This record gives sequence, structure tokens and C-alpha cells, in this order.
Amino acid sequence: MGRIKNAKFQSVIIMANIALGILLLVLINLEINNTITVNKQVYINNQKNLIKSILERALLEKKYSEKNIEDVVSDIIKTDFPTSSSYYCIFTKGNEVLFIKDENTTESLKGQTLQDLIEQEFASKQETTKYLIADMQLKLNNNSYYLLICTKENYFIKQINLDNIAMYTMVYFLLYIIIQVITTVLAFYTMREDKRTIEALNAKAINDRILIEKLESDKSDRYVIPGQEGLYSFYPRNIVEEVIKHLTAEEKENCVQIEFMIENLKMEHFVGVSIILDRIKLNNSVACYWEDNIFRVLSFHGEEESIRSFIELFLSKYKEQCQEKVEDLKIIARYLDDKEFPLS
Repeated sequence: MGRIKNAKFQSVIIMANIALGILLLVLINLEINNTITVNKQVYINNQKNLIKSILERALLEKKYSEKNIEDVVSDIIKTDFPTSSSYYCIFTKGNEVLFIKDENTTESLKGQTLQDLIEQEFASKQETTKYLIADMQLKLNNNSYYLLICTKENYFIKQINLDNIAMYTMVYFLLYIIIQVITTVLAFYTMREDKRTIEALNAKAINDRILIEKLESDKSDRYVIPGQEGLYSFYPRNIVEEVIKHLTAEEKENCVQIEFMIENLKMEHFVGVSIILDRIKLNNSVACYWEDNIFRVLSFHGEEESIRSFIELFLSKYKEQCQEKVEDLKIIARYLDDKEFPLS
């Protein structure tokens, strides 16, 4: 059941990340399109202002010259407008094209109407080349003149760096996807490790309970038999505490608690003392690391001679293996009911 729940949870995480990624991509696309639309309108308005300034200048120059309006506007475009294949002007009188792009283009399209030009130049390329067109009308001497500024959309996009914006946006999106993938993988790895840890702790708890039960049985069935070799090993503190809890009052009177206190306990001391306590033998006893700088050994029969021999052997091994002064080690022994135990 737990595996099924974990599988469902993992599936939910994956689907949520996919949905979030799709939503983010849609929002990015909408934002880019909205940015393009807004910038297009701003650009067209700016081009209309440019057309207005060209026509106002043309009217002013015409006022002080004998040139007609067609020549004045054409001259201004030729000299001051940054014409290119992607950005150019068209000047018409009604539907008649008077000027387009430059002199050569104007000559090649001589006789064309604006309608013909729109159909040939713009409509036929609508699928591959789109244009932004800003226009303004000028009425003069009962004639209607039109000045248009035509901009290819690709040229416009380059001018406002939308290509870079889109590229950076996609890079950020890819980074987001990578981060989400890494986060998901790490989450699954952590869940797997947590599951293994939980399983190991559960197994340890079961083993500890079995060991506690075995010790409870052994202390009554084995420890009290004179001359029999008792069970001995180095245990975790919680097991030793459980053993103490299950001792009877009579057993506590006979049980001796030996404390080994080491000044400035270091890792090498911890390992060394643990190895010593695990290897040397004191019949009918258990040992553990208790807290801070203290190790404890419980001797259930409290045989004075055996305990003194055990302490002497411990001191010898401690000095040999840990290469420390024995004076840095303090040993206290007492019965569990707090009666003093004579070490000398």
C-alpha cells in the first residue's frame, strides 16, 4: 500500500511539473505576442509622426520655392530618409504612384497604381513577408496625396531586439525546465533514501526488541547459573536502559555499574574504547556508550574479583591502543541501588 501511495505521489509531482511547464510556456508565448502587438502600435504611431513632419516640411519648402509638392516630397525622401530594401516610402497622388523607395524603383514601376502595387508588392508576399504600413493624407489644391512608410516586420523585430528577447526568454525557460528536472530527481532520490532509512530503522527496531527480549530471558535463565559463561557485547544505550528497566529489585542489588569517564573525549578515544569494551570479556555483563564522555558497563553478578581484573585489563588495553595517559581516565563503580562498590 505504501509503495502504491509513493508511486501515486511521484506521478502527481511529475504531472504537476509538466502542467506548470506548459502553463509557463503558454504565458511566455502570450507575453511575447502581446509585447510585439504593443510595440507594433507604438512603432506605427512614431512613423505617422515622421510622415507628418515630412509633409509639414514639404509644405514649408514649397511655400518658398517654385517646385511642386511631388518634387519637394521626393527630394526630402531622397536626401533625408534612410531608405533600404526593408524600410522605404511611397508617395501617391490619389491612386497614382509618384515615388517609391528610390529613383530606380520609381522608374521601374512607372505607371503602376497604388492598388496594383499593394496586390503585387504586399499581398503576394503576405505569407512570407509581412509589412507594417503607416500612412497619412495631404489635401492640397483639390488633390489628395498619400505618404506611406513601409517596414518589413522582420526589420521591425530586429530594431526592437525582439529576437534577443525571445531567445533570452527561451533560455530562461530551459533553465527552469532543467531546475525542475534536477529538483524532481533529487526529490525522488531523497524519498528513496528516506524509505531505505525508514526500512532500516524498522528492521533495527525489530532486532532491538528481539535482543531486549533475549536479554530479559538470558538474565534470569543464564546469568544466575554459577560458573556459566554469560552473554556479552557492546549495545546501544536504549537497549541497556531497557534491560535496567526489567531488572528486579534483587537483581539491581547484585548489579554493578562501572563508569569510564574520559577527559576531552575525541573520536579516536570513542572508537578505541568501543573496540576495547567489545573485545575484552566480563562474564554476565553488557556495555554501551552512555553520554558525553562516559561509557558504562553493567555486571549483573557483581563479582568483585572479576570486576577488578576487568578494570585492570581495560586500563592496560586503553594505554596500549589509545596511547593516552591512564590518569586522564576516571573510573567509578557502584551498585544500581547506589551502594558503593569497593575498587581497592
